[in-house]
Parts: sequence; structure tokens; C-alpha cells
Amino acid sequence: MHSEWLMTSMQYALDANGSWANAKLTEYRKHSQFFCACAERHPVKLVKPSGELGKRPFSDYFAHITRSEQDAADGRTVRSCGCTESPDHFNAKHKLREMVGRYAFTTFRCSYCGNTGIIDSAECEVVIEKTSKDRKWRYDCLLRSGGKDVVALEVLHSHKVTREKASSVRDSGLEIAEFRAEDILHLLTDSPSKTVHLENLLMRHVTCCQKCIKQRTKMEMWYTWDDEVHALQRQEAQMYKYYQFIARDREIHKKLLTCRQARLVENNLAWQLSCWRDELQELIVQEAKIASDYRNAARYKKLLTRQAFLEDCRRLPMSTPKSRRLCSYAQRATRWMAWYEQNLQKCSR
Repeated sequence: MHSEWLMTSMQYALDANGSWANAKLTEYRKHSQFFCACAERHPVKLVKPSGELGKRPFSDYFAHITRSEQDAADGRTVRSCGCTESPDHFNAKHKLREMVGRYAFTTFRCSYCGNTGIIDSAECEVVIEKTSKDRKWRYDCLLRSGGKDVVALEVLHSHKVTREKASSVRDSGLEIAEFRAEDILHLLTDSPSKTVHLENLLMRHVTCCQKCIKQRTKMEMWYTWDDEVHALQRQEAQMYKYYQFIARDREIHKKLLTCRQARLVENNLAWQLSCWRDELQELIVQEAKIASDYRNAARYKKLLTRQAFLEDCRRLPMSTPKSRRLCSYAQRATRWMAWYEQNLQKCSR
């Protein structure tokens, strides 16, 4: 009922400061002034349900004010003020503006890899009735992020976006999306607290996306590199075979020297690695010893604070299992403290 009423009444109007007001979220005040969205800015009034028994329930809305008492008697209002826009289209635009950050949509789908381009309206803003830079088109809404234009948002109520407009907008470097007015009003009204996914009627079906291009470019680079490697290997084999027959003793000696130098470098690296491994093992052992010392020191400090308790445990009679356990615990703790103190004395020497 609430969603059906939203689609047949004007839910948004301009206040005295020129800001958009939502009928449901605006508190009723007797002398508040509101105006319609047309160029003449005709006055409108905020209508809220009385809540009385027997009255038909409805959602808050804005209504035009009659010009005079005679107009009121004749039933004439200023609804023909130039606002030819339907309530569905008007409310859907402002719902996109008001609920920005609560919806997302898909701009394209790749038929090759199945990748989709999803735009989330989080941390964005929406501007109503924005004209394109070339003054050729007018957008219902414009999604902006960080001060930059991102997507032109269109609302479908009675007329679809033409192919010419969609192509022109995309050629200008801007993405375009179109949503059904009833989808916007139902989804964003019924789910105000979670992000909904709106169906984009202008979603592009591409055969190859940027992800595919990057993958293909990478594969081509690998294939090219593989061909070059094989070509180099063939050249190297031919050169080796050629020099095998005509090389002189000096060239052979030079190759042997090069191999020997490479072997020396490898041996040096292996030796360095062995040294680093030994140092690492030594550091691990030292770290384990330091950790053990810290644990023993903490245990010794804790036992010192419980010295009186240990003395009491040692004096307990051995009549019950609990007293025997406590006495055994006190003896073990005392022996351990004596051992730890001897180690401290040895270390201090």
C-alpha cells in the first residue's frame, strides 16, 4: 500500500532554502513553505495523515495549492503549471538521489569470460536534471564521485532512452544506465537499509572486456617470448656446433675459464648460504634461550610473591589427598627456586 501510494503522489518538493524535502521525513509546520519543481516554482502544501479512526490511511505527500477561493470552489488547481512529468518518474529520480549509496547496478557483461562491471553508489552523489557538456542531452540524474561525472542515470516510465543518446553519452566518456521507475520505487522503498541491485536496461553485452584483453596480451607476450627463446636456443646450438669444429685452443680455454668462474661464483654463493644458515640457527637457539629465561624469571617472580603460601603448604599435615598435593607442590616449587637461584649465581660469576 505504501509503495503504491508513492507511485501516484508527489513525494518531493523544494523548501524555502532551495533544498529538496521528503514528505515522509519532513515535520509538519503550519507556516512552512514548499514549491514544485517547475520553472515557475508554484507553492505546494505538505499533506500528512490525521490518524483518526475511520479515515483512509495514506502516505505523506505534497499537493499543489489552489489559486483562490473561486478556483477552490470550481475545483481548479495549478496542476497544469508546466510540470508534465509523471509522479512515478519524478519520485523515482529523487529516490535515486535520496538513497544514493544504497544501490548498485551492472554496466556490462563479458560473454567470453563472464566478467561483469558493477558500479556501487557508495560514497557518491546524485545531481538531478543535469545537462551534458555539449548541451545536446539532458540526464534525469548524474552520478558523481570525487567531483567527477561517472554515470548518467535515466528513469524509464513511458519512453526508453534512444540508441543515439546512449551511443553519444558513451562516446563522450560517460557511462549510461537506465532503470524502470517501478523497480526504483519498490526496491529502494521496501529495502531502505540494505544495498539493492537495480536492473540496468542499458547493460552492454561485450565480447571482450579489459580483463580478457589483458589476459590475451599476456598470453601473446608469453608466446612471443617462448618463440624467441626457442630461436635463441637453436642459434646457440648452431653456434656451438660451428665452433666445435673450427674453434682454436684459445677459444676452448676461454670457455673453460668462463665455466670455472661460474662454478666459483656458485660455490661462493653456496658458502655464503651455509654461513647464513648457521647464523640463523644460532639466532634461533639464542632466541629460544632468552624466551626460556624470561619464562623462568616470570615464574620465579610469581613464586616469590607466593612464598608465604608455600611455607603454609609445607606445614600442612599429610592427612588428606588435597593437603598432600599442596605439600608436594610446595616442595617442587622450593626445589625449583633453589635450582634457579644457583643458576643465577653461576651466571653472575
